[in-house]
Amino acid sequence: MVCKYFWFFDLNPNKGRLTASDVSKIVLLVALFIFQVILPTLHLVQVAKVYDDISSSEDIADLIGGAGFLLICYKTMYNNEHFNRVFRELTDTKRFGKPTTFDAAVKYCRLVSTGFLLYTCVTPIFYAFVSVRESRHGTCMKHQMETTKELYCISVYPIWLPFKVDTSVIILSQMFSAWQLYTPSAQICSSIYEEIILLLSHMDLLSSRLRNVFYVRETKKRSRILGHCAEYHSHIVKLALEVNELHMNITGHMALIWAVSMGCISNQLLSRSTAMAEKLYCTPWYLGTIEEQKIIMFMIMRAQIPLTLSAKPFGNYEYPLAITIAKTAYSYLTVLQGTT
Repeated sequence: MVCKYFWFFDLNPNKGRLTASDVSKIVLLVALFIFQVILPTLHLVQVAKVYDDISSSEDIADLIGGAGFLLICYKTMYNNEHFNRVFRELTDTKRFGKPTTFDAAVKYCRLVSTGFLLYTCVTPIFYAFVSVRESRHGTCMKHQMETTKELYCISVYPIWLPFKVDTSVIILSQMFSAWQLYTPSAQICSSIYEEIILLLSHMDLLSSRLRNVFYVRETKKRSRILGHCAEYHSHIVKLALEVNELHMNITGHMALIWAVSMGCISNQLLSRSTAMAEKLYCTPWYLGTIEEQKIIMFMIMRAQIPLTLSAKPFGNYEYPLAITIAKTAYSYLTVLQGTT
């Protein structure tokens, strides 16, 4: 598992004494919070003070996504012992035996993990270059030209600083922070796939033993094997509950983060499409012929139906969907608390 090589994975704030390495990692975590959350938020506030008609949905989506991935790093620090314990138990083949598919499963998991690591290492850098290129034509540049505020629009994501800094320093700092944040946190999210693959190999071993247990003629030996299978089954159930609890604590919030982020992105399409009808009406359509006026009329009628991104079968990606997910999660939480 490649997660153990990440900067925050061996950091445990619960221990009594912090080393110099631990302090440097905590400083890095604070710096990531400033770059990914505080400075973009200040930029949104500065723009919102001046403009009411500028859509900041994409910036809000990036901000929420960055905060969600940062929360994964923070939660992993406090649950790293739990993380290590789960993987130790999943890879333990001495207690109940080694599944026949175990070596192949481990090899496959390493291959998937390494491939995804390479992907998550390259993607933030590529995204950073694309974002810098597109930022030259964004709404931030409009605000930058009309005011004297240092918004640093030509960057991976626009920020605001109360003092002047070279733009190249901002871009390099943002690329470094994105690489330090998204690569490890995305790997943590994908680790649940590796855990399930290993868990399924244990289930295969248990199934093969259960198929053969009743062919044993000796009663005592059959009972002993069956008791061993029952213990193994309890162990598998315990492992599944451990995996569930681990990712509920570390990555469970990403479902809501994803819904909110997609809602922000989809909101741009929805608002622009509904505004198209008004823009069509504001055109000098009355100067055209009857046929041209009919064309404009049909376009206005078609623009009355907003364009959305579907999240079937749950509806559309929009803010109400995020609220529905939050309400559903809270309902499940209250039910679970009532049953314990």
